[in-house]
Amino acid sequence: ISTITVTCGLIEDYMASDWVTYADALKDDCDGRCGDKLVWKYEDSQLNIFGKGDMYDYDVDVQPWQKYRNKITSISLPEGMTSVGNASFKDCMFVNNVSVPASVETIGFSAFENCRMLSNLTFAANGALTTIDNWAFYNNHELKNVVIPEGVTSIGYAAFYGCTYLSELTLPASMQAIEDNGFALCAKLQRINIDATIPPTVAARTFEEVNRSIPVYVPDEVVSAYQSAPIWQEFNIQGKSNAPAGVEDILTPSPSTNIQKLLRNGQLIIIRDGVEYNAMGQEIH
Repeated sequence: ISTITVTCGLIEDYMASDWVTYADALKDDCDGRCGDKLVWKYEDSQLNIFGKGDMYDYDVDVQPWQKYRNKITSISLPEGMTSVGNASFKDCMFVNNVSVPASVETIGFSAFENCRMLSNLTFAANGALTTIDNWAFYNNHELKNVVIPEGVTSIGYAAFYGCTYLSELTLPASMQAIEDNGFALCAKLQRINIDATIPPTVAARTFEEVNRSIPVYVPDEVVSAYQSAPIWQEFNIQGKSNAPAGVEDILTPSPSTNIQKLLRNGQLIIIRDGVEYNAMGQEIH
């Protein structure tokens, strides 16, 4: 017998039984439906979603790939997918990279909750995303830089709560409201960039334990509006014209510019024309 295909998620049970005799032949049938027009397949630590349309919503601990949550290190979402379902990837603790395609309109509650090793989160530019629901990225400890894309209008309750290593946050012009505890316990946040000309509505604990002395860079013409807005007025509001050069600017030199990158005590240092910058593009004195 060369292949014995068993129901997805049960191969470990088979291996712990008399079926272990056929260990070399046992294979998981690890694919199935996760939306009316979406299917999934798990293979070699990779969870791939294929198709288009909305993903199913799940209750906690009933995702079809549940038994593989501690093995999944990469998740691939397809262009054409329109929603990330509730609790869909909750507790996939070893996922380190997620790219949200432009077609996704909503990210459901607890969608990526407790993805503790997720360090690289990217959203497609000019996408359809409008809503990031409650607890969507709760306890994603390794996130360091989050850029919310244009089009998003609201961030739900505790959506980024406990992202303890988050150092830089960028909010789009479309942002209207961030619910209570949205970025609570993000105590290492060093800088917030906002493109919205009307200060987004925030609650008393939206930025609980975030240092109020950090710079919040807003459009120059609305500095005074932020300085008088509830909660925002507690921060160090500055116009964008005062913002230090970003890393993107540093790494886009003229042909004659000399750029070097090095690690010093575990920190990325960028040297341009003899001047040192940190990973956020701020000059080191």
